[in-house]
Amino acid sequence: KRKVKLQAMQYHLAASLPQELIETIDVRDSIPPSRHQIMEDRKKKSKILLTEDKRMIFKFSKALHEVESERNTVRRNLQNRLGIRSLPRSMCSPDVLPAMSSIIQQACTEFPRKANKIIANNGLSLFDFDILLERTQYDLFYRAHVNYHIGRLKRNPGGFDGKN
Repeated sequence: KRKVKLQAMQYHLAASLPQELIETIDVRDSIPPSRHQIMEDRKKKSKILLTEDKRMIFKFSKALHEVESERNTVRRNLQNRLGIRSLPRSMCSPDVLPAMSSIIQQACTEFPRKANKIIANNGLSLFDFDILLERTQYDLFYRAHVNYHIGRLKRNPGGFDGKN
């Protein structure tokens, strides 16, 4: 239904333009890919990332561990500063954030920058990190592999180089 409405709108726009302005309009090029196609493309991209760079899983595991450690540190610091036992999980949600204190608002706006820096320092782009993080949601073997490397990082934080 949505595609038909979009196509009708495009035909209407095309009909209202002067003919000399446009030669032809291929409507198929303007229809966004399906959700399934996007997911398949992202799965292919994650496989390419992991096969092209043999150390990618190590880089990703280290970045994920550091981002999660930073998130936990920020939450603990906020709890200590505000003197409260727990914070809502959705405290940084755009719907909830305006109702939060200025301290929480500041932490929620600073954290993404810190996370991006951590990701970049581990040799990943944010796009690649997101694709690999998404893969942990549907690939149980990959998730177990990442958890294995994170466990190694926790046991030996200074000596992990991803070579063994």
